[in-house]
Amino acid sequence: MKKDLKIPRRCPAQLLDRVMFWGSMQGEMIIQLEMEFSEQLDAGKLAEAVELALDAEPILGCRFVPHWRKSYWERMDAGGSNVFSEARTEDAFESFKVASLDVYTGPQFRVCLRNYNNGARLLLKVSHYVADATGVKDVARIISFIYSKLSQDPSYHPEPNIHGSRSAWQVLKYIPKHRYAAHYLRFLRSDSQINRALERTLTLPFPEGQAESLSFLQRFLPNDFVSHIVEYGRRHKATINDLLLAAFFRALVSTAGWDGHSELRVTSTIDLRRYIPSTKASAVANLSVWADGWPNLGTDLGQDFSSTLGKITSMTQRYKENFGGIDTLMGVLVGLGPSPYNWSI
Repeated sequence: MKKDLKIPRRCPAQLLDRVMFWGSMQGEMIIQLEMEFSEQLDAGKLAEAVELALDAEPILGCRFVPHWRKSYWERMDAGGSNVFSEARTEDAFESFKVASLDVYTGPQFRVCLRNYNNGARLLLKVSHYVADATGVKDVARIISFIYSKLSQDPSYHPEPNIHGSRSAWQVLKYIPKHRYAAHYLRFLRSDSQINRALERTLTLPFPEGQAESLSFLQRFLPNDFVSHIVEYGRRHKATINDLLLAAFFRALVSTAGWDGHSELRVTSTIDLRRYIPSTKASAVANLSVWADGWPNLGTDLGQDFSSTLGKITSMTQRYKENFGGIDTLMGVLVGLGPSPYNWSI
């Protein structure tokens, strides 16, 4: 007989969870994933799957409790989570899109279903305090797995993942320890250079005035168009992300009135799971960091798109080969790790 695993009432906030509170000063810390299906979904079964996901990955069923010394996650009381909803109208579905999540009350994700006569749309909204973009896909995978299991066995209950790590140490243990100091020094050099270069960086001008209410713009790309982009990338040994960065820089230059002297740089993110042999975390987590001022083209955009792409692809390859992102992680670990929570906000 399988022993029931008891979910702990509390679990510590991880280092990269705390970093998200810096980001909250810049915008809404929510990551959303919208999915489209060719058939209707069973609302009742999906609602049950979503509720069970709160136990399958216990962090999802928690509220954040700030503490001056060491903040933590606390499990919510059973029932009344309101994590699932079904939109009966398009307006209700769109309203859900712009709704916020309260990290202090929980839960840390919500789901909205919109069924149509010939299909369905499902919107998953996850707090960035517990998961990055890859973590959001993990949440979607968990819900999908439970939904499928319930179709086969209505009494199915997932085993809580209480031993899975959310810590960044699951990445660092695969990085040679003798390189830790070098990564930290690289972070210090990069941070110093960025601070000095901010005034020389080309930025996109925004008009002054009253901010409008939040809304989302959607663009659907046909399959053949995406296939063409992927094939173009393969010919140039470039990823889709490389292509997007090249397009971004060239769009920025044409829009912002570049004088040829301002420097071209952007802050990107990198998923540190790439350094785990399985490329997977053992729990839903934040395991991505920012790459400040990278890639940096300086003032050399390149004559055309392919030359811009070539520069970015080369930079990307070198960055990955040199454990890109570990420098930022070491900087956060040394600078923020030992400090009390209220020093980091």
